[in-house]
Amino acid sequence: MEDVGLTLDAVMKDLFTSNELPQFLLDRGWTLLGAIPNAQEDVRFDVPFIPAMVANGTPRELHQ
Repeated sequence: MEDVGLTLDAVMKDLFTSNELPQFLLDRGWTLLGAIPNAQEDVRFDVPFIPAMVANGTPRELHQ
């Protein structure tokens, strides 16, 4: 699960540094809770996600 969070952070940082983040968010109907920072140093993205498993072609909620 930690790897998923690190991967999402890396993807968002890449979009942020290439100035593609605002359009990426807009295209998916996502809303920022704050302003996008001007400085690129020490930026970390904490993207909530809900893990799911797929069994027999249907999604199933993963309970821990």
